[in-house]
Amino acid sequence: MTIGSGVLSIGNSAIKNAKPKKVIWLTNTPPSGYENAMGEINYVANDLYTKLKNTIVYPFISSLFEVNGVKYVPVSPSDRTCDAIDCAYNNTAEKIHIGEKVSFKGVEMIVKEVKPYTCYGNEYIKNVELGLAGAIGDGAFMDCNPDQTYIVIPSSITRIGNDAFAGWNNLVSVSIDCPVIGSWFNESTSIKEVTLGEKVSVIEDNAFSGCSNLQGIEIPDDVTSIGDNAFRNCSAMSTIKIGNSVKTIGSSAFNGCASIHEISIPKSVQTINDNAFKGCTSLNIVIMEDKESELTLGSNGSSPLFDDCPLDSVYIGRNITYPTSNEKGYSPFYRNTSLRSVMITDKETEISENEFYGCSNLKKVRIGDGVTTIGNWAFSGCSSLDYFSFGSSVKSIGTEAFSDCTAMTKLISLAITPPTCGNQALDDINKWNCSLSVPKGCTPAYQMAEQWKEFFFVNDDASGIKTIVTDSSVPYVIYDLNGNRKEELHRGINIIKYSNGTVKKVMQK
Repeated sequence: MTIGSGVLSIGNSAIKNAKPKKVIWLTNTPPSGYENAMGEINYVANDLYTKLKNTIVYPFISSLFEVNGVKYVPVSPSDRTCDAIDCAYNNTAEKIHIGEKVSFKGVEMIVKEVKPYTCYGNEYIKNVELGLAGAIGDGAFMDCNPDQTYIVIPSSITRIGNDAFAGWNNLVSVSIDCPVIGSWFNESTSIKEVTLGEKVSVIEDNAFSGCSNLQGIEIPDDVTSIGDNAFRNCSAMSTIKIGNSVKTIGSSAFNGCASIHEISIPKSVQTINDNAFKGCTSLNIVIMEDKESELTLGSNGSSPLFDDCPLDSVYIGRNITYPTSNEKGYSPFYRNTSLRSVMITDKETEISENEFYGCSNLKKVRIGDGVTTIGNWAFSGCSSLDYFSFGSSVKSIGTEAFSDCTAMTKLISLAITPPTCGNQALDDINKWNCSLSVPKGCTPAYQMAEQWKEFFFVNDDASGIKTIVTDSSVPYVIYDLNGNRKEELHRGINIIKYSNGTVKKVMQK
């Protein structure tokens, strides 16, 4: 709505129940009752409009001019600068082009910004092209729904406000190269492809939330953060590659991404917040790449990190930390009933209390040489656990760490000195069915140590068994020369096939 310069008064309830998104006030002196025509955003000539909220002052608003369906207001006539604040709601606005400059009556002006709701709800628009070197405000092109299927957001655009392109039902492909991506395409269910350029550094909250047809995304290496709900309910997205500079993955960032099967967390990531992968109902492989520093994970309480994820294989290549209280649900893997295989590298130093408690389908665990402590109840309730191998540095195993682990048949220790065991740490392991492998020459020490001495079958063949966790940041599968899958390294030649496609031969003595 535009209030003309001749308006002197506005009556009570003049626009009741029809509050506009934007109001352009061409009156220098506020009309009496002007607050009755307040918009969500108000463009005014001066600071006399004290009763209005969300005002933007343009002293030269009376010099508003129109070029090819776009209305501009001078910011500084002497500097030849202007902003786009409105458009024509007729067929002159069919093709909107806002570039770095605009010419009117022979005077060339530099376009600084496209302000909020500039073209809001304009059904005449069929195409939008942007080339300015500035910002685009909230809802600038919201609910225009042009015919175009492709839009380019160039690097010259410094920032775009929320819902700038929301409601575009025909948009299929988007190319973005500006520094910060906000919630521009909220609920744009038609988008299938998004290409991010090297200038992108931040993906803000709700950036692509509800883009339910988006097929996949590759996040460039310059991106440092992924905001809350950034890809929430992108239910068709089956592939995701996270760049090597991302430090933070926000809450519910990938919540509801039901088609993702595998996620690799690069070593740059420092924090993954609550619910980040909740509802990823196809996610079965999680890889946390190797690094010396800690990775902080969200809780498993009221906002589980992996809620509804059918995890099968988890690779942990660094120290992980998370809330350990009962209220927070202990560990992100606590009571996960689908998890089958866990590999923990030499970079991890401790398996915390209850870390894998109640993972009733967990069958195989390999732990590297960096781990010194296995906490209380760490694997309690892992009733399917068959194979467990830990490295040379384990010093202690906590209370009931393996309670109810009655299915174990192979326990391998690479520790020369038998780890100290807490109360009933190993008692529930069936001593008739489970063989214990220890380093060569260490059998007598284990046969004298508390709880270890209860094993009937002790072999000193563990010194040659290495769990191959120090030279790879991805899970692997072991085969013999005949292509038969093996649960562990066997004597002779082993074929190691990693999930990234790499294949190695390992000789086991």
